[in-house]
Amino acid sequence: MTKSHHIVRCGALATTLGGAAFVAEGLLYLTAERALQDLLLALAYILVAAGLIGFHEIQRGRLRLSGRLGFDAAIVGWAVALVGHTASLEAVHGLGFAIALVGYLLYGIASFRGRVIPRWSGAAIAVAGPLSLLVGEYTTVVFGLLWVVLGYALWSEAARGAAAGTAPGGADLRASARA
Repeated sequence: MTKSHHIVRCGALATTLGGAAFVAEGLLYLTAERALQDLLLALAYILVAAGLIGFHEIQRGRLRLSGRLGFDAAIVGWAVALVGHTASLEAVHGLGFAIALVGYLLYGIASFRGRVIPRWSGAAIAVAGPLSLLVGEYTTVVFGLLWVVLGYALWSEAARGAAAGTAPGGADLRASARA
């Protein structure tokens, strides 16, 4: 297994765990256990951003400018949201979340159009944020469940590529080893 496969698999694991942390945080929101809720939300931000690196690795070199800008905006947005959340600065947290949503929208559309990962994965990345905002107090639960499914899909793509002897994104490893 190549270094790229490891990056993608670590990204898949981070995405799944980040999604699970969002779900747990959303469920705790209903019980008002604030200290644990804050910790889970911070962990979810970090893990989902790390997981996005796996998606980016599998599509490396195949996304257009909008995909790269979307990736950068999503990572920067999560970082700003995390700072705002931990410092209890709601305006900063909201700004970071908005930047991340725009980033995920751009990245998801580029992933959908790039056809490297399953198209439904790109669509899910694009709509995860806006869709989750429509469900009110269950926002993080829905958002987290979508990321758990995306993490599983990323893991499956990495496993399929490793079994077929291809690098993440589809390059044939056996052909390059023979050359």
